[in-house]
Amino acid sequence: YAFVLYFLQVSVELPPVDADAAVIKLAFQGAYRWSDVFWKGVFARLPAAKAAKSDGACDFKSVMEALVADLLAVQMLPEWPVATIMLRRFTKVLSSDSGLKHSDTAVKQASVEFTGQLTARLCADALAAEQTAEEVTALLEAAEAAADNDALQAVEAPERRQEQILNSLHLDYLAAAHSSSRNSLDSSNSITAAARRFVCCRMLNDTIYATNRGGGDAKLSEEQLSLLLVQHRRLQDSSQPVLGKEICFLYLHVGTLTCQP
Repeated sequence: YAFVLYFLQVSVELPPVDADAAVIKLAFQGAYRWSDVFWKGVFARLPAAKAAKSDGACDFKSVMEALVADLLAVQMLPEWPVATIMLRRFTKVLSSDSGLKHSDTAVKQASVEFTGQLTARLCADALAAEQTAEEVTALLEAAEAAADNDALQAVEAPERRQEQILNSLHLDYLAAAHSSSRNSLDSSNSITAAARRFVCCRMLNDTIYATNRGGGDAKLSEEQLSLLLVQHRRLQDSSQPVLGKEICFLYLHVGTLTCQP
């Protein structure tokens, strides 16, 4: 399953700086498109799935359950930001004619079980998040206190301050993790490098969406889109911590913060 995650994670990247507006706007859409292709193909095999193996045939329903369990297990890991996208697209297909609205009773039953599996884990994660809320708040406050405001404002809007901090924490963690693993044969294709490219592309997409969502005069011009692309490519390629020199290594696992001035 890690191969599936990796291939989907490397399916998106920031376009070249001379890309036109249409290409810039669609840069992140590959993550949605290929996730949908994957899940629709998986759900298409459900009608033939059996509750138990027989004659050595593969119990495809169990394979799906294991895949969903793996996604839920890694969705909070900074190295696998694509897992959240895959889970969102899974719920989209799950609630469609391919899942809960399918005409086959067996498919409906399996979809109900997937819904229960998903709901139970997300509820457990929500409870765990409540228990660690103070640690997360402390992490955000420490990060904001050490933040390089100029670096943050160069990419994001001031009203999205908390989102900026969270994205910056994520990028700084990935940069530090990538630096510590550069003895690999091809570090440019490492999981952390791919995750960093994915996050920067997602950040660009989120910025465009948040601005255009305002409607009216909030639409971005081609010049503004090009500027945003350049800024995000610079952010992606930079070896410097986004939050300034005081924070050089961050563990994003809840409750852990390591600073090395």
